[in-house]
Amino acid sequence: MDVIPALIELVRSARSDEGSLVDKASKILHSKIFKITELPKSNVDPEKTLEDFRQLHDSARNAPTPGFLAMLTEASIFTGRVLCHLGQTDEVAAVYLESLNDFVTRRKSRLNITFFAQWIRRQLLAAWSIRDAILELCGSGKSVNAFRHLQAFQILQELISKGHSLVRI
Repeated sequence: MDVIPALIELVRSARSDEGSLVDKASKILHSKIFKITELPKSNVDPEKTLEDFRQLHDSARNAPTPGFLAMLTEASIFTGRVLCHLGQTDEVAAVYLESLNDFVTRRKSRLNITFFAQWIRRQLLAAWSIRDAILELCGSGKSVNAFRHLQAFQILQELISKGHSLVRI
């Protein structure tokens, strides 16, 4: 798990003349690490992984480019899967809720709707646990503008449309 923050930092801090290095680091992340199906359980420090997860979200809120945000989206989803596998589902949901609050209420937030929609599609159970908080955020009137308010409703719609399979009547 320590390799993810290192590779992301390498991509972030690389100069423009180091394009091939950035491409190789990105390729390792996308094709090797983020596609792992058997999640690690041993040799993973939950506290350190949770701290790395929070750092990924902090970086995503201020991502310099859309491409870098897309990489952070994938890294966040993968790290969130590992944390859920370790029983940290509530913590994952809480960090995503903090990011959603930032997205809706802060004008300069670099997050986008895809950041949350991808998470909902891939970690529906964790996302479903904060549905009431998302609904409250949609109705609170705290949105920075009408467009962000509409996007908050789109996130809620995504959750409800995917989450109906979790609800048993």
